[in-house]
Amino acid sequence: MAKQLPVRMFFNAVAMGVFSLYYLSRHNEISRIKKLRFSVDMVVNVTARALFAGVVADFFTRKLFVNYYRIKQHKVANNEIRKVMRSMPNARPLLMPHQRANSYIWS
Repeated sequence: MAKQLPVRMFFNAVAMGVFSLYYLSRHNEISRIKKLRFSVDMVVNVTARALFAGVVADFFTRKLFVNYYRIKQHKVANNEIRKVMRSMPNARPLLMPHQRANSYIWS
């Protein structure tokens, strides 16, 4: 949960929507949207600008919401486990002599 994907997706969608509405209002296209008269030029421009806004918003939300320290800890732990499993692939728990099934020490 260190990457906070649902939160980032929400903020990215909000940024894309706000930027699209801003572009449409600045170019007097809101009335055309209300009348459902779309042009190819408008659709291409709004889509391109919304994608650009999504990329920029994802950059900022990644800096805000991603816990890089936790991800780094997780990767270090995984690497340590891989190193141990390479050196001892059939690692078994180390039991004391009196804990083994056929122990005659304490009988």
